[in-house]
Amino acid sequence: MIGVDLGGTNVRAGLISDHRMAKLASRSITSQGAEAEVLKEVIDVIDRIYESDVAGIGVGVPGVVDTKNGIVYDVQNIPSWKEVYLKLKTFAYSPVVDRLTIEVSETPHIAVFGAATLCWQLSIKTTP
Repeated sequence: MIGVDLGGTNVRAGLISDHRMAKLASRSITSQGAEAEVLKEVIDVIDRIYESDVAGIGVGVPGVVDTKNGIVYDVQNIPSWKEVYLKLKTFAYSPVVDRLTIEVSETPHIAVFGAATLCWQLSIKTTP
């Protein structure tokens, strides 16, 4: 699983493998840039840590999110992101994520989801 944290000045991503953080990547973003420019910077970070056995990606965004459709509204400190179909556009921009489950939510919700998923996976592995 890959977790992505998009902030107003940078984007960070981590690859969880074998119950540990296997890879990390980050970069600054062009927060005053066009929607497509910022999206390409997010995809760049995902592509740098992607591995073929990744089952899904969770993206935390500091804005209002339609979690059902993966649409992000009014992202803080990124003026061009007024209404971004992030889930759909992530598939379109990156050939490595075309088969994955992608979830988009407000940043705190993704953090809770990631922690719960990791705890669930650990309990499955350690329960006789």
